Amino acid sequence: MSDERPPFLLRHKWLISLIIFLVLFIPADWITGYVVYRSKDYHPAQDGPGRTAPGGDTTRVYSPYYHHGLAPLATKTDQWGPDGYTLNTNSLGFKDRACREVPLDSDNYRLLILGDSFTEAVGITYENTWAGLVEEQLATENIEVLNAGVVSYSPKLYYYKALYLIEEVGLKFDELMVFVDMSDVPDELLYNGFVPENVRPDDAWTGRFEQSPSPLGFWDNSLVVRSIKRNLGHDPWRATRFTDPETGESIDFTDKRDEWAYNPWLQRRWGHVGIASCEYYMERLQQLCDEHGIRLTLGIYPWPEAIASGKRDDLYRRTWVEFAQTHGLELIDLYDTMIPEDASARQALTETVFIPGDVHYNREGQKLWAQAVLDYWQSSPARSKDAAPAQPE
Repeated sequence: MSDERPPFLLRHKWLISLIIFLVLFIPADWITGYVVYRSKDYHPAQDGPGRTAPGGDTTRVYSPYYHHGLAPLATKTDQWGPDGYTLNTNSLGFKDRACREVPLDSDNYRLLILGDSFTEAVGITYENTWAGLVEEQLATENIEVLNAGVVSYSPKLYYYKALYLIEEVGLKFDELMVFVDMSDVPDELLYNGFVPENVRPDDAWTGRFEQSPSPLGFWDNSLVVRSIKRNLGHDPWRATRFTDPETGESIDFTDKRDEWAYNPWLQRRWGHVGIASCEYYMERLQQLCDEHGIRLTLGIYPWPEAIASGKRDDLYRRTWVEFAQTHGLELIDLYDTMIPEDASARQALTETVFIPGDVHYNREGQKLWAQAVLDYWQSSPARSKDAAPAQPE
């Protein structure tokens, strides 16, 4: 029997096969990713004076005071989800039951609502939105409801929209109800560079960070590498770098609308900065309300993921529960209403209260939301035109 050893290539077939695979696969993976991403996958967002929404939607307009809003006295039939709906705006540019003139003052107690797309209630005609249902019910008590919520608002825009309405327009209202959304944390970073015309000298947070595209590394062109990073909550091709010119602090940010509330890595990377910005502008909003004798109430609500998983104690909820307690504000907490203890009940709820394929509430969800607000209204201290706003304890 010969004791001659097999040739090197035969002894290391697996190693040679791996090397050949990598030599062929890595360039193919990199080239494919490079071509695909650069040809169609990366479209930086743009906004500014004179811009309209994609498709030429003139009902959504730029504002130098609060970034964007709805055009006044507009009507549009739109599509969101499987159903069409009608969007009407009043003379103030608020979603409303009809195109109507709204007086700047009223003898009735007036409630103004602020929020983002959940509060605007995209996909739902006004009469069937939670704000419209609340308005219908409270009208019997001589209470007016105005819904100033608009898609993609966040605390910075809540503050500047309220500041504009109060000090530029002269709108009089007695209470401001703000529903803070989970997506407000990433939106705060995206709006950081916006400096409104009505900025106050002591609004120190505005423009704190300079924004630029996050530089791509060699491996960020890889289809595999990008897929892994996207699953971790960081898509390098959608990343933005925010840099504080005074401290040199940099944050690489990717827009994960709700995952920051559950993902400690995202919280450390940029979530803490978004939360700090949210709290800063909510404090400014409270100061503004106190200056003008306006009562301020906060509200929070769960996204489908929170309902399906039964996650009642995410960072989003903890942040605003603690904020309300610290600042002496009443809080409407829809987590209690929308997240049953029973898993099967939670599953049934996620299948019945959201627009199919979307995170926004459908007509059934609007009813639950409206009932929660009305229950709060009936249980909270009485309101009147002459009542002073609630003060922090």
